[in-house]
Amino acid sequence: MVRDMVGIMKSSQYCSTYVVTEQTMGIFWNQDIEYASRIIEAERIIYCKKTSAQIVAESCNVYGASLQQRRDSMKHVLASRSKLPIAIDPKSCIFMFPTRSPRSIYCNWISFYQVHQCKDVGEGTMFIFNDLSTVTVPATASSLRKQMHRTAMGIAYYMKESMTQPTVLENND
Repeated sequence: MVRDMVGIMKSSQYCSTYVVTEQTMGIFWNQDIEYASRIIEAERIIYCKKTSAQIVAESCNVYGASLQQRRDSMKHVLASRSKLPIAIDPKSCIFMFPTRSPRSIYCNWISFYQVHQCKDVGEGTMFIFNDLSTVTVPATASSLRKQMHRTAMGIAYYMKESMTQPTVLENND
């Protein structure tokens, strides 16, 4: 279960679908029959009817690739098959990593570039986001730091790929 943020007042909204953006800090499972996930952004908390897995998959599609294509890319880069971070939209630097197996209903997704710090607390790991709001998830800090490291490796790969792509110059003649 995800503990609520401390000290930051945010408005709440409800929706049937959601697309991850640069503002998304995390997608968390929500213990509600109608609204399966809770999405945290800098200014608001959004309760969505879709699960975190559905949101991640649909967001990948919106940004031009299937979830399976994004997974296959990370499998290749990390030489791993489990708990893979996902490049939702590498062009916009939207990379998310799971806090546990993505097949689990309790899987939360954290946006790499929104994390200011993560630290071990008695009952799990506290993420401190860039806006200084916090969320505690039930996983060890060492496990989540490993996830962040793996995500950084994926980001480095995508950056290298984008730098080696030929640049097309526009001819204004």
